[in-house]
Amino acid sequence: MRQNRWRGRVLAIYSIVMYAAWAASQPMVGLAPTSGFVLFAVVSICLSLALVPITLSRAGEPGVVLATRLGLRRLFAISPTALAGAFVMGASIAAFFGMGPVASQQVGFQDTQTGTILSAALIGALVLQWPLGWLSDKADRRLIILGSSLTGLVAALSLGLVLPSAAQFTVVALSFILGGALLPLYSVCLAEVNDRIDEGELIAAASGFVLVYGVGSAAGPFAASVAMGWVGPSGLFYFIVAVLSLFAAYGALRIRLREKTIVSDKQSYIATPSTSHAALPLHRDAPDRAEGDPAPR
Repeated sequence: MRQNRWRGRVLAIYSIVMYAAWAASQPMVGLAPTSGFVLFAVVSICLSLALVPITLSRAGEPGVVLATRLGLRRLFAISPTALAGAFVMGASIAAFFGMGPVASQQVGFQDTQTGTILSAALIGALVLQWPLGWLSDKADRRLIILGSSLTGLVAALSLGLVLPSAAQFTVVALSFILGGALLPLYSVCLAEVNDRIDEGELIAAASGFVLVYGVGSAAGPFAASVAMGWVGPSGLFYFIVAVLSLFAAYGALRIRLREKTIVSDKQSYIATPSTSHAALPLHRDAPDRAEGDPAPR
């Protein structure tokens, strides 16, 4: 995988397969009662089957990737909007997927309906990821981050207002917009930082983003549960509205204070998983030389 021309394609395929699998798995919750053993066994079987291609692969073990260290303070100095976006996306997305099923059941939706709602958000991310990435390559990425955040804010506010008595189709449609607006933003935020750093710092930056995203993911569901305890199921979406409102205000301020990146200096958008930076060596600008390897020509 040392040919640069394949790396972007591999990451794109990875993201497509990941979102498609997540979307397809949500309705499977209706296959059996959630209180029983069947669903747990199905998940265990799927995990075991996932190991088969890895164990049968003839590919050798990848070399050690050298990466410089990049502190959070420097990441914040490079692009405060992007780093704040990683935290906000982590909090918002984890709150939706962590507490969304609880809110759905509280308003009377069945397990299969809840799975469909969550699947709609993932399908939205699958459909809108490429258009958002393409737009971020053509315009100021911060404007794309801000605009998409505002779109997610409107969708979350609408869900909060209509959830207690909304039809399933309305909730599914709004969830599609919410997931499509928010889930791809992690990659756009990371791309904004990549435009402003050296090529050798790519993996270090991604590691910092995973950490910040993880902190947001840990805090989001808890804060959303507190909001739901105060105002009911709609509290989940009011929490998302609150954090997105603060982020949008901060992002708008940063756009006024700092010039945008020149388009010719941008790296191409790459869909990046928020769960791990292990796939970043596939990025076309990532350092792919293991210790002891000859320098690239």
